[in-house]
Amino acid sequence: LLIECGQILRDRGHEIVSVAAGSERVAAWASSAEVSVHDVEQLDEWANDLRQRSVDYLFAITHLQLLPASVVSAASRMA
Repeated sequence: LLIECGQILRDRGHEIVSVAAGSERVAAWASSAEVSVHDVEQLDEWANDLRQRSVDYLFAITHLQLLPASVVSAASRMA
């Protein structure tokens, strides 16, 4: 589902700058799309990456747990 949603967003002109991947398939897709990839188990590293980028929106498409505040607060508009 994440790959399909990500592709729809990209097709509509949105830029995806970083993904926390929980599977090899998602990581491979993100890498092939030249998107920064992080392990979903290393959310602190992902939060640091997001803070270094200009991130307007943050989507948790298939992540079934609450994201920590360090990740959510990286979005400047909405998470």
